[in-house]
Amino acid sequence: MPMWERTPSLTEAAGRLQLKRDDYSTEQIQKTSKIDAVEKDMDQANDSGWRLRDALEENSMLKDQLRALMDKLASTELDYARRQNDSNSIHLQEMETLTMQHMGEASHLREERDALAEELRAAQAIIEDLNTKLSETTETALFVTKNSDGWQTAEIDRLQKQVEAERKILNNQLLESAKQRIMLQTALEQLEDEFERVKDAYTAAQLQLDEFRDQLVQQRNKVVTPSKPSPGATIPERTRSGSVASVTSLMGGGMNMEDINF
Repeated sequence: MPMWERTPSLTEAAGRLQLKRDDYSTEQIQKTSKIDAVEKDMDQANDSGWRLRDALEENSMLKDQLRALMDKLASTELDYARRQNDSNSIHLQEMETLTMQHMGEASHLREERDALAEELRAAQAIIEDLNTKLSETTETALFVTKNSDGWQTAEIDRLQKQVEAERKILNNQLLESAKQRIMLQTALEQLEDEFERVKDAYTAAQLQLDEFRDQLVQQRNKVVTPSKPSPGATIPERTRSGSVASVTSLMGGGMNMEDINF
């Protein structure tokens, strides 16, 4: 066949070959775009997994802080209760001792007062009798005044002042005990405030952790399995170690969300 008759056939074949090449290039570009999209979704899922791991570590740290604070709070409450109980016992014993002493002193003073009053009445009776007898013969009569027992009153006043002084000392001790109790109560309230702050931080971290978990589930649901490439196509090897499978193992391989709850 002459050359001029074969030329159109070769041209058509070359055109068809070029069209096939263009179609193949377009198909390869589409596959590459799909692969890039899948890799992007996998990277996002992997980033969410790392964020979840960081949140879990922070949550574990907050749990440790919360437990330490709870132990400290319990120990403080126990120490405060013990100190308060010891202080109350000491004050009670002191009050009982002072009460017994005051009761003994009061009983002794009453006995002395009664004895002195009896002696005074006897002396007044003698003086009145002598005064009556002497008044008949002389104008210088002896009179017994109501204040003739002034030395006894002074002694009673002295003892009362001593009791008042001891009472003031005891009141001062009770005031110091009350101040110490207020200081301990203030420290306890500060610990309770710190406990509430850590508890709120733990709750916020828990909510953020749940949000990260929801985002991770959404990212996993967005991942599309790529179609099987043609024999001549190659998928670029991933350089990052993270993948959806690693994120899945993170969620299922020993880290249970329920384990972080009290």
